[in-house]
Amino acid sequence: ELLKAAGLQELGHVSELSGGQAAQVALLRALAARPEVLVVDEPFAAMDVESAARWRHLLRMSAADRTTVIVTHSRVDL
Repeated sequence: ELLKAAGLQELGHVSELSGGQAAQVALLRALAARPEVLVVDEPFAAMDVESAARWRHLLRMSAADRTTVIVTHSRVDL
């Protein structure tokens, strides 16, 4: 379900991922662990504009049931 929401259901082998795709997989793994507190540092820096927008939405949705701290230098990410 998380793979589909993140648009990652059709990714190839880990060694074939771009930097942005690898960042998305890392975020996905963090969310799948269902931590009470999620701290991410520049989570959208390596992502394309469309993926970053999708992830901003997913993190906002998941923030309802956890504390989420996002470290960023981009005003767009706030």
